[in-house]
Amino acid sequence: IQDNAEGIVVLDPDGREALSNAAARDLLELGGAETPEQDLLTRMERVWSGAAALRTLARGEHAELRLELTRGEGRSQRVLACAARAVRGV
Repeated sequence: IQDNAEGIVVLDPDGREALSNAAARDLLELGGAETPEQDLLTRMERVWSGAAALRTLARGEHAELRLELTRGEGRSQRVLACAARAVRGV
């Protein structure tokens, strides 16, 4: 996982980061360690438009999503194409 060129993030049901690789940390540009008050999903929602859709996985509304995350405007805008899947169990 750590050597994968694609960003991989695994969140626990509360939105806290359980696992991420270097590619994901670079792509998401979130920086800083998470705190209980500011889980990774909350930090993503503050920076990336479209990240709130990921909460539907935690609520069980979807098993899988394909979405775009965007941040910035004009020439500085970044868009990430993402695939997300709910993983149940251990």
